[in-house]
This record gives sequence, structure tokens and C-alpha cells, in this order.
Amino acid sequence: MLFASLLLAGCGGEFLEVKSDGSSVVPAKLEDYQAMLDDAAKTMNVYSPHMLGVLAGDEVYVDDAALRNPAEANQRNAYLWKKDNFYEEEQSKDWNYAFRRILYCNMVLEGISRIDPETDRPLWDNIRGSALFFRSMTYYQLAQLFCEVYEEGREQLGLPLRTDPDVTVGVQRSSLGQTYAFILDGLAEADRYLPEQPLVRTRPGKAALYGLLARIHLQMRQYPEAAQYARQCLSLQDELIDYNDLTLTGTSNTTFGMYAGLNSPELIFHGSIPPAEINVAASWRCAAGFVSLYSGDDLRKKAFFRSVNGDYRFVGSYSARVPLFSGIATDEVLLIQMEADLRSNNNNIDRARSSLNRLRQKRYARSSYTDITDTDPGRLLREILEERKKELVFRGLRWEDIRRLNFEGRYPVRIERQALGERIVIEPNDSRYVFPLPPNVVDLGGLQQNPR
Repeated sequence: MLFASLLLAGCGGEFLEVKSDGSSVVPAKLEDYQAMLDDAAKTMNVYSPHMLGVLAGDEVYVDDAALRNPAEANQRNAYLWKKDNFYEEEQSKDWNYAFRRILYCNMVLEGISRIDPETDRPLWDNIRGSALFFRSMTYYQLAQLFCEVYEEGREQLGLPLRTDPDVTVGVQRSSLGQTYAFILDGLAEADRYLPEQPLVRTRPGKAALYGLLARIHLQMRQYPEAAQYARQCLSLQDELIDYNDLTLTGTSNTTFGMYAGLNSPELIFHGSIPPAEINVAASWRCAAGFVSLYSGDDLRKKAFFRSVNGDYRFVGSYSARVPLFSGIATDEVLLIQMEADLRSNNNNIDRARSSLNRLRQKRYARSSYTDITDTDPGRLLREILEERKKELVFRGLRWEDIRRLNFEGRYPVRIERQALGERIVIEPNDSRYVFPLPPNVVDLGGLQQNPR
């Protein structure tokens, strides 16, 4: 409601109500550009590009009936790990919505460059910092679907890096190193402008910025930097919900009650993934083997899943009105910090274990809870990765973890499923861990296609 009132206040909201034919109106004032970035419900905070990764990962289950009659063939083909004719003449929503968001960011950045910052310095700074944040975040998310796992010093295909709002300007794919440099440079600049505390959590602030940087450096396997940014983020916001204080029945879609949606004390920045078109009637069903990871005293089993005749549906999203949360929250950042601490230096084992126990105390039943006391770094890392797997379910992050763990080789993930009478097995580092670019994008832009 607060977000809606912000959109309706002032001429910025009126600007968004005008049809976007490009001839009747153009944004002209700072309020117009802020309104573009506040379009959370249609563009900026929704349709994050995670759908293909969620469907191809090991969390979700799609039944044969949905696979035979999909609304989105490319979503079915992600689940089936299809190698050829992946899109079947369809376009990619992951790609299209992401580049729509990037277009908004580029329009805003170009527009405010023509406005004197001293007109309203706090507003100008917030707009520039937010646009840079959204653009970098979106490019990072796209890289997890359409690029290989980053490896420093190796020549790899990146993304077309658009900085001009003129969509007729042709842009070829950069290298992956250039893509990550672009992402990190944008966030470094955003740090100069973003406020410590945003007005609402659909807008980024310093904590969101540092949380995103921690996530990126973890994926790049740059652990000291990941630990540093996680600590900076948690110094601004580190509250955790104690699941012992929730009313958990295992039957309600409203898991967090008063803590749902933007009210969650763990929420740092809000983003969401839409329901899968392939399986709307039964979204989101969890693979049976994944649910079995949760022990009887793990409160997340009832917090995250609703059981219907032994069929588990995910209901544990921070998002109040859409199924899957894809933003940034304190639990993720705490997990990044403990893993990065341990991987940076085994001398950090006590600090990593302390952080792990802090999270577990809030997730397991008090009546049976005991701290982890293990001092072996290898076993402790495995415990952290298991807690990460169970805590961050259905956020789009499992796909990122599978890719980086497979690349590292220490804890590889092998995905196996039965679908349409076929046993599908995908070994670590299969070329299909990189999705093909949409054919319309390749044809129109002359972009180099990913090998499949």
C-alpha cells in the first residue's frame, strides 16, 4: 500500500499512466525518473531472470500432465534438459523482462544526466544509484543463465552490455570478464549515491548493495571479498526471524503471518519470480528427495512446505502476493559470510561455526536443538552448504550454487529425474548448464550462440 501511494503521489505517477507510444510524453523531471524505477509491480522488482534455472535445478517437481501440455515450451525443455530446439519458436521471458529492466535503467541514467544534480541532490543521487544497482543486478542474474561459470583469466562469452537507451544500436557479446567488470564497476559507482536506508524495500540501499556484492563475489569464488561485503551488509541489517515463534501448521499458504512480504525483518531488498507458466495449477511442487533433507525437528519443513496427500508444495516465500522471492535477505547474507569466512582461512572456523549456530537456533525446535561443535573445516563446510541448500530453497539461488559447486569439483551435484517415461541424468559441468540465447535475439542482433 505504501508503494502504491508513492506511485500515485506527484507527477511521476501520472507519467507512468500515459501510454508509452513515445510521441505523447517523455520523462522530464526527477520525479518522472524515480517513478520509472518505482515501477516495482510491473518491471523493476518482478520477473527476475531465474525461471529457467529453477526448473532445471533439483528443487522442483513437474508432473507428466503438465509436461505434455505446457504453456511455455522452453520452460518444459529446461526441466527436461532438452538439447536441441530448446525454445520451439518461443521467446524467453527471462531474457525479455531482464532487458526491459535494463532499458528502463539506461533511459533513467541518460535522462538525469541532463538535469542539474543540485536541483534536488538527495533525489538525484538516489535515482542514479538505484538505476546502476538494478542494471548490475540484472546483468548478474542473466549471466547465471546464459554464460559459463566465471573463471578468471579464461576467455569466455559474456553478455551484450547495453548502456544506450536506443535499442536500434547494435551491441555484440562482450567477454565474461568484461561483463563481470561492468557489473562490479556499476555497483562501485552506485555505492557513492545510494542511501544507507531506502524509503521502501523495493528500492535498494547500502545493505542491498553490499548483499549483492557478497553474492557476486561468492559466485566468483573470491571469498575474502565475499566475507567483507557480507559483514558490511549485516552491520546495517542482521535480524533473523525465530521460527519457534511462528504458528506453523504445514497447511497454510501464509507462512510468516505479520512477517510476510515487505514486513519481514529479514528482508533487505525485494524481488520476485513469477509462477511457472508450465505448471501454474500446481506451483511450486518440490522434489520428494529435496523435502527429505529436512529432519523432524527442522521447523522449515512446515514453514516452507504444505503437504497434500504426500505431495509437497512450496509456500515459504517472503513475497506476500507472488510465489517466489528472488531478492536479498539477511539469512542468505549470513550464510555467505560463514562460507566465505571458512573458505578464506581455516583460522576463521570458530567465527563460521558461531554464525552457523546462530542461524540454526532460529530454525530448529528449541526442545531438541543442540549446537554444532565440529572443528573439522571440511565437515563444517559441508554443514554450511547443507543449511544453505535448505534455507534458500526456491529463490533462484540453488541453480547458482549447483553451477559453482560443480565447477569447483569438491561437492559436485548430479541431477536425476523421471519424466515422460524417461530417466534423465545430468552430470556436473554438462554444457547444458548454460542455456542457449533466444533465437530471435541471435537473429536480430547477430549474436554468437552458446554451444549446447
